Amino acid sequence: MKAVVIRTFGAPEGLEVVDIPAPVPGPGQVLIGTEAIGVGGVDAVIRRGELAAHGFREGHLLGSEVAGTVTAVGEGVDASWT
Repeated sequence: MKAVVIRTFGAPEGLEVVDIPAPVPGPGQVLIGTEAIGVGGVDAVIRRGELAAHGFREGHLLGSEVAGTVTAVGEGVDASWT
């Protein structure tokens, strides 16, 4: 699958579209078959490196807003999510 990763903090030129393995949900997680992904204001702040002190590092995948359907659940996830 495709993802946008921050290779270097700063300008948009530091972003790169990469191929990554399809995710598998771990315990307590759900996998969402995405219909739409938003890259918004928070992602721009992360891209600039302004939240590095809060644990965001180069290599971070952008797109913190998502809409879609739950397609798989990890161990311990309530059945109502399926």
